[in-house]
Parts: sequence; C-alpha cells; structure tokens
Amino acid sequence: MNSIQKLGRAVVEKKVIQMYIMEKLGAPTIAKEFGISKTEVYRILERNNIERRQRKAIIAQEIMKLYEKQMSIPELSEHLGLQEVTIKIVISQNKLEDIL
Repeated sequence: MNSIQKLGRAVVEKKVIQMYIMEKLGAPTIAKEFGISKTEVYRILERNNIERRQRKAIIAQEIMKLYEKQMSIPELSEHLGLQEVTIKIVISQNKLEDIL
C-alpha cells in the first residue's frame, strides 16, 4: 500500500503541492518521500494547474551554491535526488562559464 492509498489522494496532493511550492523541493525528492514516481508528482502539479519550475537553472544554482560550501558530489546527489553524473556536468559547465 503506497502513501496515496494510506493518506488519501486529496491529502497527498495538498502535501505534494506544498512541498513543491513552499519548500521548493523537486519532483524526485517529493516522489521519494511519498513512495510514488516523479511522473505522478508531475501529474499532480498539472492537475492543479501548477507550472513546473525551470529546473535546469534553479538546480544549477543550488548545486553550485552547495558545492561552493564544500558539499561533496555524493552528498549533493543524495540531497537533491539527482544522479552524480548530472551534478558533475552542471559543475563542469559552470566552471567553464567562469573561465570564459
């Protein structure tokens, strides 16, 4: 039995929306919290007419902010719910932009 069945769809949708809007958490993190897929999180947002954030720019800023505070790539991966390779790419791209 997943979280939606235990808590009820309306309660889960309300919590998903709150986490996404107020806490600025991403779909992978929210999905993990409720034991649902990130696709289901996106469906909940769509059903409630909530525009998705421009993930790339927001996540890149967050990655760089935390990386500059000495958070390791594995820690970033766990914290943001992203693959390590994604984090490495963002860091590389931002370092390259700083050089140019």
